[in-house]
Amino acid sequence: MLKILANKNTNSIHNAGMFNDKAAGNNRSDDIPNEQNPSVPTICDEIENESSQINERHVCNHYDEEVNQEDNQVNTLNIDGYQPLFKAIDVLDWKTVKKYIHDHQTTIKEIFITRDSRKEIHTILNAAACCHQFTFLKEFLKMVPPEMLEFVDPDVGYTILHKVAHLGEAKFVMALVEKNSNLMQIRSSSNDKQQCVPLVTAAGSCVSDGQKEVVEYLWSVTRDTHPSPFTGEQVSVLLIGLVRASMYGIALSVCQRFPGLVKVEMAEVLNIIVERPFAFLSGSNLNWWQRSIYALPLIRKLYDQKLMHKQAVALTKYFLALLQKKRLDKVGVKEIFLKLNLLKMAMKFGTTEFVLESLRVFPFLCLHENEGDISHTCLKLVLRERNEMIYNFMCILKQGNLRDMVSTLDESNNSILHYCAELPHNRRLNAISGAAFQMQQEIQWFKWVESTMVPADRFVRNKDGDTAHMLFTEKHKGLMKEGEKWMKDLSTSCMVVAALISTAAFTAAITVPGGNHANGLPVLLNWNSFMVFVAADSLALFSSIISVLMFLAVFTSRYSEEDFLKALPQRLILGLATLFISMASILVSFGATFIIILGKRIHWAPVSVSLFSCAPVLLFGFLQFPLFVEMVISTYWPIISRKQDYRIYEPYFSETEWTMFLGKKKGER
Repeated sequence: MLKILANKNTNSIHNAGMFNDKAAGNNRSDDIPNEQNPSVPTICDEIENESSQINERHVCNHYDEEVNQEDNQVNTLNIDGYQPLFKAIDVLDWKTVKKYIHDHQTTIKEIFITRDSRKEIHTILNAAACCHQFTFLKEFLKMVPPEMLEFVDPDVGYTILHKVAHLGEAKFVMALVEKNSNLMQIRSSSNDKQQCVPLVTAAGSCVSDGQKEVVEYLWSVTRDTHPSPFTGEQVSVLLIGLVRASMYGIALSVCQRFPGLVKVEMAEVLNIIVERPFAFLSGSNLNWWQRSIYALPLIRKLYDQKLMHKQAVALTKYFLALLQKKRLDKVGVKEIFLKLNLLKMAMKFGTTEFVLESLRVFPFLCLHENEGDISHTCLKLVLRERNEMIYNFMCILKQGNLRDMVSTLDESNNSILHYCAELPHNRRLNAISGAAFQMQQEIQWFKWVESTMVPADRFVRNKDGDTAHMLFTEKHKGLMKEGEKWMKDLSTSCMVVAALISTAAFTAAITVPGGNHANGLPVLLNWNSFMVFVAADSLALFSSIISVLMFLAVFTSRYSEEDFLKALPQRLILGLATLFISMASILVSFGATFIIILGKRIHWAPVSVSLFSCAPVLLFGFLQFPLFVEMVISTYWPIISRKQDYRIYEPYFSETEWTMFLGKKKGER
């Protein structure tokens, strides 16, 4: 039966090739014996050709019938001898399946030895893998001859290892490879798909963590031996699959191990990398606390994320270096970046590392030459995406021509400050909490870029007669109204809470626990808990009144552009801080009162009151602390107004270039 299957596959391939050639209009001499091709056909030749074509159709029809009969024989399972096993598998009764395997091991082994049971074995293993029956699969593999696992299912063109690798079952894959170490070298035989080894199949369907584990394992065990799976288009297909699966470490290993075989378009890989901003630190949108502990190697999840970021940068460097080795002229490189919008997509997604690496390798991408040039487009994108790191980097690259860059005007006579006056995309604004602080950062960005320009260029008018300041005011009217509404709503809500706390604190102050003597002094004046009550109540009263005043000042502000920069945020920060203090103090005052009244009768009262008093304070802090921290940082330590640490750009320059740059910075000081 093995010979029949082999002949069938060979004949099928031959038959498919014959009909493909015929469909293309190519008649081969080996398809029609004794075919004549005279220059002037005769009647006899025409009769002979017609007869030959009739015979050919008859032979082909008869051949198709034989192939179909053989297909039916192969695709039909021969379950003689273990029908109960397949019946149990059909209804997914794995308890019965395991019992049958245990009780009939000798019978099953004899069937596997005496007849070709590859199709049946493939079916059983496939069902076990789909149902995650690893214990059964491990026991069943002990009875299966290793060579039986090399069967390629004619329906899908896959071996069982292809199927399990696609499912992402790492334990199953390891068990199969341990049973037959040749499985990972076998290619699929599907005619409508590219023939590939299990490693390529797993990489192409890699989504879950289990599938990534399968890819890592198969990469470690797949051998580069004849016939090598790393030939032809296999490496390119594998590389694309790995990059799409965000497995940049293995993708870089493939490039370094088979540099001459990677025939994939470098621009295609770069395009895929750019579409994955989460692969870079700048596009991962980490919280403030995640960024603060990002450098710590103790947290596994952040460590894996940091490793992925470094591997993505390394892969980007590798392909940019390959693109550089092609020695394309400036026009060719710019055409690649313009055609795929690589820089535009990278800046929109916030993939800063990709842009910095691209400008490092091809610095002429940001050097202005003429209108409509990619450098002009690049500068527009940097300003509209509010990316201060890339803007600083471009200023470093153009140290000698900085005036030319910041003084550049477009066809409408717009300066770079006019571009800053435009509203950014919503994705940029949504990264900032609150419309008021969105407006604050817009003003900060505008003033920061303005500080890099000479005074004469700050008041250039465009063709519409608008200066950058006039355009900024016009474009940000809507955001200012939203910021005003946000501030007033927040201050109104917080003012109500602060007023309630001040009322409660004042009431507690004039009705002290324990009462007063005839002379007006409190009865419990010498108690320690009473002194705690007095201090906490006084702090709650004063801080709540200050909070009310701050929120009232916010509510009655004139809401000009300059107010959003410092005055309004500072008042809001002080109001929230004093509100938190008053809330904590009033709860301490309540706890002290509770202890004074019930402390001697109920001994567990102090502990329980302390715990319950902490709950509202912690809840308020947990909900409002991230916003509070963001407000403080944005107001007092904004990123764009901090003293720039130029050491972060050192890896992007050679030692000589960096020394020259440091010398210039020292001279400026």
